[in-house]
Amino acid sequence: MIELLSFGLRELVNNAKKANLRRAHFLERGLNIGNEADNKEGMATFVQDCTAFAKRYAEVLVANDLYLKVTFLVRNSTFYLSVRNNAVPTALELQDVRNRVSRAWTSGTIMKYFDASPSEPEAGLGLPTLVLLLRKLGLNQQAFDLGFVNNETVAVLRIPVSHSRPEIVDEIAEEISSVVQSIPPFPKNLQNLFQLIEDPEVEFSLLAAELAKDPALTADLIKYINSAQNRGHKRIENLEEAIRIVGTQGLKDLMYPYGAHKILGEYLAKQKQLWANATQVSRYAVDLARDLRFDRHEKGRTQIAGLLYNLGQIVMTFLYPEQSLNILDFCRKKKLSIELFDELTQSINPASLGALIAEKWRFPDDLVQLIRHQSRPSGAPELLQGAASAVYLAASLRSVELGLLCYEQISEEFIALLGLDLEKVQETHERLKSSNPEEGEQGKVLQSH
Repeated sequence: MIELLSFGLRELVNNAKKANLRRAHFLERGLNIGNEADNKEGMATFVQDCTAFAKRYAEVLVANDLYLKVTFLVRNSTFYLSVRNNAVPTALELQDVRNRVSRAWTSGTIMKYFDASPSEPEAGLGLPTLVLLLRKLGLNQQAFDLGFVNNETVAVLRIPVSHSRPEIVDEIAEEISSVVQSIPPFPKNLQNLFQLIEDPEVEFSLLAAELAKDPALTADLIKYINSAQNRGHKRIENLEEAIRIVGTQGLKDLMYPYGAHKILGEYLAKQKQLWANATQVSRYAVDLARDLRFDRHEKGRTQIAGLLYNLGQIVMTFLYPEQSLNILDFCRKKKLSIELFDELTQSINPASLGALIAEKWRFPDDLVQLIRHQSRPSGAPELLQGAASAVYLAASLRSVELGLLCYEQISEEFIALLGLDLEKVQETHERLKSSNPEEGEQGKVLQSH
């Protein structure tokens, strides 16, 4: 339960610290926090003053004995984590917090929470997220309590020591099913090509002729193959030559991300950064696969899984743009990975959604499994764990660049599957950043759709 406890401790301590600082701020300015006009005036300058006069405010906290206490206790097979401070909350503050906590218990998922409170600011997501974590672990409302006792604000987590964390099971809810149903089918012309490629005796000229029926696809696919598969080599000028160089399996592999992003053109139109992220993750994953001496087939799987790693996130961000932006800001400030946030709050998990979409499009099972287990490589079939770990690490390094993670939050368990440790990961990342551009021709080709 380390993710739950560490997040819960940070959240409750930060809330108590902010409450104490607010009191110090109001004392310094001679304002009454319980007076509506004073409250409005004080809150308008709270953040700026706390930053500008941090040393002075630390002295005010001590002078007014504004303290914060953290207690860990095990009693009668129950673990108690309590955080208390002596900044007396106003009735409005206490009611606001209790309302948010109550809505979280009732909502059950982060998306339903947003539906119930669409104007909720990102800064107010901490306690609701904690409640959703508790729900995910099968705990009830007795697991968390917030109140005012003996002139102290007290927040308490109560977790039975015997309560083992259940295995994370993806719930294919009605909402997920409706999202998947709304995705268009895979392009018919690409389906026809897949059928031809399945024939081991198929002639390259026949494949080229089938592709030539769609001139736009032909031109874009040649550009795509040049950027994705042939960096540093002679440029490919026609499809038959392309097929001879990359092989039928290589052509088939590259058609999966090409077709996926062609279908999702509408979804990507206003969020091209997501595709830029995918191309960067794929480049990192391929370089890792090369360093780790993956065979050609495994390297190809790693590359394609990297290009499709955020397939579900692309759809989710399109369907829930405001909520997704709030969640992204929240995760960045809390140093909480988006995958962990989704997994533990029972919101729609992007990796699971991406896998369901891939299944609808009848992608190979290996590719579906890599998409599904990209954030939990040890759950993938044994033969796929190397590729899944490479994609996981590549995506984690990209998250470090975007400010969503720090290196210490990358799972040592999963990078150990690649024979690496955190020190080696940091060294590798520096090398990858110096040798990989932010976005290559692949992104430009697919963004044109």
